[in-house]
Amino acid sequence: MVLADALFDNYFLACELRQRASSWSPACRPSASGSRTVESRPDGDIIVWQRPNKPHGMKGAQYRTYPESLTCAR
Repeated sequence: MVLADALFDNYFLACELRQRASSWSPACRPSASGSRTVESRPDGDIIVWQRPNKPHGMKGAQYRTYPESLTCAR
């Protein structure tokens, strides 16, 4: 199981962990660049985190393997 707190802000690592972990509980930062709240619940908001720009040093082919968005809780 992987548990990430609200300060976790690496989109690409979050995607890698989601692919590898059998249980994933991300908690996105509400102010993360490219994120927006899509649903407000009493137990926490559901946030869609948009894929950021390609980091320097990452190949374009690798960048395109990551999803365009990631849904997580806050």
